Amino acid sequence: MSQSQEIKDRVDIVDFISTHVSLHQSGRNFKALCPFHSEKTASFFVFPERQSWRCFGSCATGGDVFTFVMRKENMGFGEALRHLADHAGIQIASTFPKAEKNDILIQANEAACTFFQSLLHSDKGISTLEYLNARQVTTASIATFELGLSPAQNELSQYLTNKGFTLENLQDAGLVTKSDTTQDTFRNRLIFPIRNRNKQLVGFGGRALGQSQPKYLNTPKTPIFEKGSILYGLDKAEQSIQQDKTAIIVEGYMDVIACHEQGTTNVVASMGTAITENQVSLLTKTAKNLILALDADNAGREATYNNIENSWKIFDKVVAFRSRRGVTIYQTMSRPNLTVATLPSGSDPDQLVRSDLETWKSVISESTPVVDYLLEQQVRRFDIETSEGKLLAVEKVFPLIASITNTFEKDRCFKKLATLLSVSEELLKSSISKFHTRSPRQYAQKREAKSPSFSPASTDTLEEYTLALLLSYPELRELTTKLSEDYFDNIENRAIFAKLSTCSTINELEEKLDTEIQPHLQKLLTKEIPPSTNSERQQDYIICARRLEERKLRQLLITSTELDTDEAGSIEQSKHSTSLSERLRDVFKEATIPRKKK
Repeated sequence: MSQSQEIKDRVDIVDFISTHVSLHQSGRNFKALCPFHSEKTASFFVFPERQSWRCFGSCATGGDVFTFVMRKENMGFGEALRHLADHAGIQIASTFPKAEKNDILIQANEAACTFFQSLLHSDKGISTLEYLNARQVTTASIATFELGLSPAQNELSQYLTNKGFTLENLQDAGLVTKSDTTQDTFRNRLIFPIRNRNKQLVGFGGRALGQSQPKYLNTPKTPIFEKGSILYGLDKAEQSIQQDKTAIIVEGYMDVIACHEQGTTNVVASMGTAITENQVSLLTKTAKNLILALDADNAGREATYNNIENSWKIFDKVVAFRSRRGVTIYQTMSRPNLTVATLPSGSDPDQLVRSDLETWKSVISESTPVVDYLLEQQVRRFDIETSEGKLLAVEKVFPLIASITNTFEKDRCFKKLATLLSVSEELLKSSISKFHTRSPRQYAQKREAKSPSFSPASTDTLEEYTLALLLSYPELRELTTKLSEDYFDNIENRAIFAKLSTCSTINELEEKLDTEIQPHLQKLLTKEIPPSTNSERQQDYIICARRLEERKLRQLLITSTELDTDEAGSIEQSKHSTSLSERLRDVFKEATIPRKKK
């Protein structure tokens, strides 16, 4: 645990703030006259459950106990840390560990956010507020999404250094860039603060207000911010996503704000780039249904297709293996229920939800299943006026149709493909016979050659999340009896898991690991894990362990069916394949939490 987190755990924000202002209970929360500006009606609230505060008046800002002290006492982060440590009776170290440095970057972002917000509500922000008004962004949304304004000149760095942050802190946080001179990263831009799912302020997005390029600019990659590993608005949408079990993915900041204003609060944004595998992983932890609602222009359609093919890797989810009769069988590995919302031509979510809310709701409710969308889009990508084009289209999408387990759904999609290609079902059936004679290895190699790689092979989200759970919650190690180190493909993950069972503390684990693996261990130790109860964590772990075993069994099963053996060996191979298949079926049946050994 970092020093700042230890302090926050020790210092109750209600008790601490009550020593500075007179708090009065209001439901589950507390309110008071804001200590940072003059007012007659209380607009300053403290939230015990979140251990945070916020002013809904002219300040339009908030934060945790650290940001309160920094603002109230005009302190830098270091001073605030020492002040609160003294208050909590905690002895702090003279140097900051890595996690503590990350806390400093978050605090620098919080201070920058306060600065951006204050500028937006000053005389310098009049034209920007008029722009937001023209875009129909309400005052409440400006406050909720903490919108701000960055100055045209390098004023932020001066403001933050006066608050006690060093230029190195600001550069590490991505707030300044340094070449020959030090420049503020964001200048003359409408600012969108970006919080992670734990509500930590990790970066910013900025929209140019003049003719500056690029039109949209994000915080560069930092120790706490990586654009491809975060979704804008998830901190505000997660509760609705959990309730609805559905997440809607749009492209831009303004799309999210407009949807939330109109009551569609389960909306997040990919911030203008192709959705990444990490972003998909964030959503599938809580959502069963995912809806893509990107722009309706050609670029938007192309982005949607690329998202589906590359990020969700829908085609890669189809695995092929040869049955005993020599027939190639296609199966689909687990994937989220993904649909695509087709917006009216020329519109984007921001425009549609504001101009025609009912049409927006209809578009979302009638979103197209991903298989149907892929059928339509894939056919468009080939010249189906030619026999070669038809064959290429069939070769691409047939394995996806063949992997559908519902017979009636499979038949419906097959008929749709025949209609899209303008061929009879009989002709289509005769053209697919070659798929049953090609070896699974040939199919896999062809698919691999066509599918672009997404991320380095050394990164495995499932493995890393499983290990992060075990490292963060040692009690889960009692459930590791069904998890084998063989299930880990990444050699670093495998080494850490193998040593973990023999160590009682993280320090002991570090000592036993090779020096080269220790940085990977630190990465796992700082990996974000959503807040959860003990039973929820156990269930999460069991699901992860089951998915790891399922993946390994599928790999072994495919390998087994591809082995070339003599007749005697084939009998043993068949037994082995049967055993693997039976174990794979058992994996799906194991849905209860194992009892702990007494």
